[in-house]
Amino acid sequence: LGENEAVEKLQTIEDTTGAYDDIEFVKRIKKIITNRCLKFIEGPKVLSLGYTKADCWAETINKMGYSLDIVEGASTHVEYARQKFAGIDKIRISHELFESYKPVYKYNTVIAGSVIELNPDPNTLLKCIKGWLEPNGRFLLTTPNRRSLHRRVGAYMNIESSPDELNEPAFQTSTVHLYDRYELRSVLQSAGFQVEYLSGYFLKPLSNRQMETWSDELLMAFLMVGEELGDYCKELVAVCKKSQTDFQD
Repeated sequence: LGENEAVEKLQTIEDTTGAYDDIEFVKRIKKIITNRCLKFIEGPKVLSLGYTKADCWAETINKMGYSLDIVEGASTHVEYARQKFAGIDKIRISHELFESYKPVYKYNTVIAGSVIELNPDPNTLLKCIKGWLEPNGRFLLTTPNRRSLHRRVGAYMNIESSPDELNEPAFQTSTVHLYDRYELRSVLQSAGFQVEYLSGYFLKPLSNRQMETWSDELLMAFLMVGEELGDYCKELVAVCKKSQTDFQD
């Protein structure tokens, strides 16, 4: 991207930053899913793409003792992160577009939590991520599942015409495309990744508003049941490494 184009795109990100991540229930679910993904994170160098108020990756990785670089395009989120993690040398925050990011070293783990669905050109982003990884580095991706149970229920209730229709929460988060696990696997493989794990996390039967008073114990139960019903879960989780042919990079 040219400098003017990058500035214009950053402004677009500012204009579409919504309040969805301020919802307490959203934060609770993200924390549950993040904690379940800890086993996939390897250090000592970690990169996380994107940051919002509901983000749990940074605090978790800091507790693990790893160094963390965060890249975020919205200045409001960048400022919030810089205030929250002020004085923590192992956390560095960059305000720039993902595709403009030029790391000074390669990473053991790159995390893209709820990012790919925002990108109209996922292949370009995925190829950047592949270049940022150590030869045996790990790429951890999460994204909403367009075939989740609550989306299927919503379609039968005529709230949306189909489970993969972009609804109001999707517009609030600037989502441009939703994936099921088959399409996600295909996109990752086409970008040169070897998919080691791909499944659904957290069975979400109802809307946020209907579930917001549920206890943490009940939410954890739906997380565990979701591991038996991956195609119906709210979130898709993929763990990848570079294909063997890329190890010479």
